[in-house]
Amino acid sequence: YFAPANHEQPLLHTWSLAVEIQFYLLAPFAVLVFPLRSLKWFFAMALVGLTAVAEYRLRYVGIEQATYYSLYARLPEFFAGSLAALYMRHNQHRISGSEWVACVGLVLISLSAIAQPLLGPFPGVAALMPVAGSVLLLTQPATKGMICRLLNSSVLVWVGAISYSLYIWHWPVLAFLRYYTGAEVLNFGFSLLFIGVTLALSVASYYLIEQGFRAKRAIKKQVLLWGVLVSGVLGTSQVMAKVNEIFTPELLPIEYRRYADPATICHGKVVGECLRGDLSSEHEILVLGDSHAA
Repeated sequence: YFAPANHEQPLLHTWSLAVEIQFYLLAPFAVLVFPLRSLKWFFAMALVGLTAVAEYRLRYVGIEQATYYSLYARLPEFFAGSLAALYMRHNQHRISGSEWVACVGLVLISLSAIAQPLLGPFPGVAALMPVAGSVLLLTQPATKGMICRLLNSSVLVWVGAISYSLYIWHWPVLAFLRYYTGAEVLNFGFSLLFIGVTLALSVASYYLIEQGFRAKRAIKKQVLLWGVLVSGVLGTSQVMAKVNEIFTPELLPIEYRRYADPATICHGKVVGECLRGDLSSEHEILVLGDSHAA
């Protein structure tokens, strides 16, 4: 009853990272089981089959939320990337790039962002448009022309470099601003604040954390720094737990905290006749409302 709304949960977006890690755990087994020549057929059949399953559950069974967050409905996107990787591996010396193919890919990605509500429940078949566009851009990169200049611009390359940090930070910042304002849709001023704070945190974490760990010379320094940080966090948590234990008042007696003995409460189970009050009284009361009203 008292759970915060989804748009106010700062770590809600980590479900996608969980799905990603599950794929990384399962994919090596497929590589070990199937020969390299057969791997592309396995990925292709799995892509089609799982997309069909997701589409069926979305449109005919009506299970939208569970399907949206499920692993099987998201695996086709990873399998498409795997097929693109296999294609590029076998054709790395023959990929010359095509501007018009890259343009089609860019159009598909743009259309998927604009026309997503018209495509129906997501992911399922609706996810194939942006995925196909991404695959085209990856496998047939433009080597000259307007698309090449656009995608190789320093601004887009830099945004791509910090994109992971942007993803990690954007939702917590947005959730806290929504909680602060009490509005799901931010006004113009808070939208600018959201962009600025997210960008600042992303840049800081990219250069201080991501790049720091990638620098070989700084590995020992980073390990020492994070060791001190983790030790400090653990030590602080232990100290605060002790402080809470000292200053937290004793719990009130059970009769002040519960309206009945927990063993007799009919919550999800039937205990006796589930009656409350003076059972010898001739008066009856009808209570309308949820379990809190009862």
